[in-house]
Order: sequence, then C-alpha cells, then structure tokens
Amino acid sequence: GGLAELVRLAEMTKRVGSVIYPDSVPPALGDAATALGTLALMSDEDGVFRGVRSSSPSAGSSPHPPIGLSIASFVSKTTTAIKPGVIGSQLRFVGRWNNSPFPTHVFADVWDAIQNRDRDQLANTFRGKVVIIFSQGSKQPTLSTPWELAVPGEFLHAILSNAVLTN
Repeated sequence: GGLAELVRLAEMTKRVGSVIYPDSVPPALGDAATALGTLALMSDEDGVFRGVRSSSPSAGSSPHPPIGLSIASFVSKTTTAIKPGVIGSQLRFVGRWNNSPFPTHVFADVWDAIQNRDRDQLANTFRGKVVIIFSQGSKQPTLSTPWELAVPGEFLHAILSNAVLTN
C-alpha cells in the first residue's frame, strides 16, 4: 500500500503497544514496535536445530534475538536471556509440524471478523493468546529438528516462545 499505509500501520502499531516485528521491517515500523527479533535461526554443527544456546543473537549479523525469544520475553516480562537449566540444552518440542499443537487461522477469516466488527468472535479466538502471524507462502528456509527433516522456521519460533513461556 505505499507510504501512507506504512505510516498508518506504524501509528496502529504504537497504539496497540504489543507488536513485535522481524528486524527486516522498514525503520518506521521497527521504531513503532515493542521489540524486534531476527527470523534467522542457526542449527547445530550437524545441521539440526535443537535450541538457542545463549542470550546472544543467533543470526550472527543481527543484533536482535530470535523473534520467538523476543515474543516470550515480552509476554513473560523478563529479559530474553536463556538461563542454563531453564530450557536445558534442547528445547521441549511439543509437537510435530505435520500435526502442530498450535491452532492456526486463515487470515481471510480473521480479516472478515475484523471487517464485520465481530468482537465476540475475535475475543473468543484470541483473548489471552500469543498471536504469531506468518505468511503461509513464506520463503523462510526449513530446518531439521531431532524429529523431523524439514520444519519451517515459523514453527520453530512458536516452539521457542512456547518453551520459554511454559518452563
């Protein structure tokens, strides 16, 4: 939508006050966000992603922690540091990508509820939840986990947030 839409989205982001964007967004959105996080995740030497090893950014070139960790930090109102023994050397994987334990919603259905001002449906669906929006057609690379060969990075960010918030 152009500059006007970007400005409008930045204003709404500030007003909501709880939006975390990937660090690849335009600066106007980054400045309006509650926090930023990198979408990049690094696997272990054997090519398998098992977890984040420290509080330092895992992407190498990004000064931000993985977005899943930024989300958990905001929700839990703690720092993004992962303390030894809290998560351990491996994340607790709560499910597989093929049968995700996290509910998903078609954006068009959510948008219809917003356009129809169906506050009850939106509240019943999202109240008290962490909402992570990713494009289904995302170009994010897949990573291997101890249980699956090709898992989208988006799912791993949700796993990371869940592991921090439920430990």
